[in-house]
Amino acid sequence: MEISADEAIAPPKPAMRRLAGYAAVRAEPGQTVTATVRIAPRAFQYWSPEHFGWRTEPGDVALFAGSSSAELPLRVALEVTAETSVAEPGAG
Repeated sequence: MEISADEAIAPPKPAMRRLAGYAAVRAEPGQTVTATVRIAPRAFQYWSPEHFGWRTEPGDVALFAGSSSAELPLRVALEVTAETSVAEPGAG
């Protein structure tokens, strides 16, 4: 199972879709399985040269799920509410 995030990460750049998480599951044809996919906060961040760190831009994000990047039939909307910086200048 693949989870992709689609968001406008650094206005005015266009929306980008990228891998946000994945889980390996095995199912027989017609079988239903449940997968848990943990999505790290970094999946919603972008590198800001102005701040010399990773930034989270508040706003709406669409998450897509499916068997591969070519097959993502499931969609859910998510609102990112806090602006944060993960790495500060000089932080290692």
